[in-house]
Amino acid sequence: MSIPWKTAEGAELLLAERAWLRDVASAISRCSKKPVIVNIGVYRCASMYCLRAGAPRARIVGVDIKKPIGKVHSELKAEFIIADSRTCPFEGPVHFIFIDGDHRYKAVKADIANWVPKIVPGGVIAFHDYALTAANLKRRPHLAGVRKAVNRWVARAGWERFRVVESIVGFRRPL
Repeated sequence: MSIPWKTAEGAELLLAERAWLRDVASAISRCSKKPVIVNIGVYRCASMYCLRAGAPRARIVGVDIKKPIGKVHSELKAEFIIADSRTCPFEGPVHFIFIDGDHRYKAVKADIANWVPKIVPGGVIAFHDYALTAANLKRRPHLAGVRKAVNRWVARAGWERFRVVESIVGFRRPL
């Protein structure tokens, strides 16, 4: 049985976003002997399947305040940490982190503060629900916290913005 990265439950994660996560994980995996990829906000594991499909030999860690919903595919071979991502004491280094947890401004800001120091030079951080339509924001106004927190952080951080795919934005840490 293969990893269901295209079809795993998680309607909020579009096919182009899934492919982007897979491709970035693959690139990270090619550049590191022991890549570590962290997924904040696991829910149904759709993003984790994408990360695993791109990086079959990586250490993949999911962090969420509760267990994933539904059955976890046996080939996912991931670690799960049930904890608040804003204060999770995970030890680095991290090569790629995908943040899709609590979308409120203070939570995203805290995730940035907790996780950015763990990312290696050349590593990647990506945020889901960054680039949203006006209709999405009207239905779920708390999602505006992602863009606000990310924009304030990156204005000071000097990281390279390298791609936006649908609602995901990614940044690379300078070497």
